[in-house]
Order: sequence, then C-alpha cells, then structure tokens
Amino acid sequence: MRVSHLTSVHSRFDTRIFHKECVSLARAGHVVTLVVADGLPDATVERVAIRSVPKASGRLTRMLLAPWRVFWLARRLKADVYHLHDPELLPVGLLLRLLGARVIYDAHEDLPKQVMAKAYLPRWVRRPLATLLEGALRLVLPCFHALVAATPSIRQRLSRHHRWVVEIKNFPILGALGDEPGAEVGLERRTSVCYVGGVTRARGALEMVAAAAHWPPGVELVLAGPMEDDA
Repeated sequence: MRVSHLTSVHSRFDTRIFHKECVSLARAGHVVTLVVADGLPDATVERVAIRSVPKASGRLTRMLLAPWRVFWLARRLKADVYHLHDPELLPVGLLLRLLGARVIYDAHEDLPKQVMAKAYLPRWVRRPLATLLEGALRLVLPCFHALVAATPSIRQRLSRHHRWVVEIKNFPILGALGDEPGAEVGLERRTSVCYVGGVTRARGALEMVAAAAHWPPGVELVLAGPMEDDA
C-alpha cells in the first residue's frame, strides 16, 4: 500500500510522525512518503521517501500558504492513503476526499483546548474561537475514513464526531536509545526524570518544576527542548 503522511508544521524527523509512524509502516512493507514544508532537499531515510515544499515565513503565511503547497505535491503522489497531521491541513483532507482518496486525520492535540492556551491570542478571542473550531470539527471530521488520537482525552472528544477512532499514544520505542544510554561516551548513570519536547506552560513545565521540589534528595529533573519564552 502507498501511504503518504502530510505535515505543514512538523519537522521531517518528528518523533511521532517519522520514527513511530512512517518508519513503522515502511518496515511493515508499505511504500511510505512523508511530505513536509521545510524547504530542505528531498531524501530517503530508513525506506521513507521525504518530499519537501518551500518553508513559509511567519505563522500566518504558514497557515494560509503551506497547506496548499502540500496539497499540490500530495495529489501528484496518488497515494492509497493520506495521513494528515495538522489542523491547517483539514481543508486539504476534504479536497483529497473529493478526489476519491482515503484520508486519515491524526490529532496530536485537543484543538479547542489548545486554542484556549495560546498566549499570542487575546483572551477575549480564545473561547469564541474554540467554540467555532469545535463546530468546524463536527462538520469536517466525519468526512474522513478514520481518526487517530494521541491521548485518551483526545480520543473521547474525537469519538463524538466519528465511529472509527484509533488511539496511538506517544510512548517511547523500546531500545531506541540503546541498552545503556551514554555508556559509550563514559557518562555516569544518574537518577533523573527527563522531559523531552516543547517547554511551555501549556505542557506543564511549571508543574514539573513544582513537583521536583518534593522529590527525594539526589533526584534531578531534566527539561530538554525549545523554551516558550525567556521567562
């Protein structure tokens, strides 16, 4: 089966999209293409063909222009299944459905709740926008063949709109870091709790730091990823 994963937001080596989904499909014998919007050269990595469209500059340009660049490339691939990863690509998914394609939407986040936490949106805009998005999801999501949810709470929300919802959590891949991480460079094993990802208020950065204050002596918290802001 020819499967094309589409994203206009995430990096080409995103852990969930590339490593957990695309590579797993390729190893299972499917022909997998990942379409990204990073402007980097095309490549084939671990049997996954990576195709790129130009990178958009700025949030607004990314939301309005990048999805259509992804669409024009995706339709030329003539995949059996298109797997979407961004809310901006929902209109693209509808167009692909109209062209007769099978389309799956992968919800990494609870979109209406995510909008409520967007610091760049004025507070008075957030709730009406979240309500509008909930209504849009109610109309759009039933048009797709299936939905994928990253967490149980997202699955519950999506189940209101579609009967075929699969929950694929972001658990680590066993053995991905080797049996003894750091052993090859002489690093000492430490008692640590490590968070990898965007370090933001919405993702619980402040709560993790507060929780670490109650841990036994000698246990450290390591946060690794891009910071939301200097504060």
